[in-house]
Amino acid sequence: MVAFIKSMISFTWAMSLLGVKQLENILKPENPRRASATSLGLVTRATETQLTRILQHAFSAGDRLQRSLVDSVFNGIRAGESDQPQPPGNSTEGRRGRLGTDSSSSSARARVNNGSLNTSTFIVLGEGLAAGMGDFSLYGATQRASFPAQMAQQMGADFTLPLIEDPGIGDLVGFPKLPVLTAVPMKWTVLDQLQQRPVSNLSVPGLRLHDACNLRVSQPLLHRNDAKRTAINLILGVLSIARGEDGPLCTQLECALRLKPTFSVVELGYYDALEAAVIGDPGMLPNTESFCSDYEKILISLKGSGSEVLALTIPDPIETAHFSTLEVAARILKVEPELIADLYQLRTDDLITLRGLNEIGYQLFGKEVSPLPGDALISGETAGRITSRVRELNDQITHLAKQRNALVYDLNAFFKRVRSDGIGIGTRRVTAEFLGGFYSLNGYYPGHTGHALIANELLHLLDSAYGADFGEMDAFEIMRLDPVANYRQAAGGNWSTRDLLHLPRAKLQPLPPTVSENETSVGKNAPSGWLELGPVLGNTAAPLTLPSGLQEVLPLSKSASYFGDGIGVLHCRYDHEIKW
Repeated sequence: MVAFIKSMISFTWAMSLLGVKQLENILKPENPRRASATSLGLVTRATETQLTRILQHAFSAGDRLQRSLVDSVFNGIRAGESDQPQPPGNSTEGRRGRLGTDSSSSSARARVNNGSLNTSTFIVLGEGLAAGMGDFSLYGATQRASFPAQMAQQMGADFTLPLIEDPGIGDLVGFPKLPVLTAVPMKWTVLDQLQQRPVSNLSVPGLRLHDACNLRVSQPLLHRNDAKRTAINLILGVLSIARGEDGPLCTQLECALRLKPTFSVVELGYYDALEAAVIGDPGMLPNTESFCSDYEKILISLKGSGSEVLALTIPDPIETAHFSTLEVAARILKVEPELIADLYQLRTDDLITLRGLNEIGYQLFGKEVSPLPGDALISGETAGRITSRVRELNDQITHLAKQRNALVYDLNAFFKRVRSDGIGIGTRRVTAEFLGGFYSLNGYYPGHTGHALIANELLHLLDSAYGADFGEMDAFEIMRLDPVANYRQAAGGNWSTRDLLHLPRAKLQPLPPTVSENETSVGKNAPSGWLELGPVLGNTAAPLTLPSGLQEVLPLSKSASYFGDGIGVLHCRYDHEIKW
């Protein structure tokens, strides 16, 4: 009891002295806001680490709520003062951003309070996650929705994007390898427009950490069977190749250093882990020595150029929607876990990959069970080894960042939180399950809403570390328009073993032959094969007339719905868009 009383007295005395310290900081002429915010932030983070997991989540939710309330109050005050002359400075009204503006232009943005963080040259080194990879390719709409672009919008920073036209470019691990599709002359371009200045988001899909330091831009511009090299050229090297620069062209790191960044985000290592996890080979992960050497080179180079650096830990791919436990897979497939385990002789700790999830769904729907392909499963033992190695690499990232005085955000912990608890947005909770709203159809890259949540996490960290006042992205508004957040798992009841024996089988017509790219020509419509599908059943009305709101709700039978299927009406401007 005596010790308890002494502790309480010490705590009260310490809080009093902390208050005096904050008053002293406020009265100092040199950047008082950052001194106050930083020291208070340290106390806050120290307190948060002492809480249990449930209380940490409650603290996080309450902290965000009170921050938003304070923003609302001060925004109202500032709005009332907007017609009054403003003193010089870099503090203006806080903003709650909505996705949809072109992040490559900041001419219309109001200035924001950056605290002590210089955001005049903001760059990002990363792979597909930071690039904004979509369901199966990288293109303009997904690039604008990437978390770096959303951060730049809230930071009021110039941020040039190498916007790639539809259908985009990319080669996703775990999916069939596709050739690089070239544009049709005089009809498409590859880039939305040729930027006259270097891009800010240097992230390239498929880039490993070692590639960031060693893989260079190389001619020709397009590599037919190498999507990664083509992406490097389009994102990092278009201007160099167009200008015919002599000598060796740059690596991602060298391109970054040429820009003389003032603030850099490093999101590298995720593809290294993805490749090992999806293929199921922990040996594909880089060894610790080479990984540390490359990562330290990046940190030393960026810090040496005068840049502030924010390093992100590597998300564990095993925690993503690309891998499902038997219980989660059964919930998505609308069957009982025991049925899957029995049909395919699975162990309780086996994980089913996205390929396996689709394959099982096809087999159950077709009433024909056959052995699963080799990439349909990953054993619990293999998954555990990958998780352990990712943890080791993240420990090294944290250690190296602290050594080089760089800020660290634990992105791995955030992905784990999405996996374990989901994220509440309004009345909806997005989850890490397949079709759960956070991940796109590839299972390991987030959709627009997921990127907004990541951006907000990083902006909160920058607020705390640099005394900034960046508004957060409006995740609710983004979710409303995000197709990924609107993916839904099947809503019908579970199928029992008895149901599976009596499933109807549709008569499937063979697909028409695919027209090769060489058989198409400008101004000539290639045969589409639509007429070979037979007459249309039922009454039809042509042309389709939409109501005044330009939206039509089409009824679907939830009891017949399977695997989240649905029908959507799209307005295609050109013939070539129909196939996408």
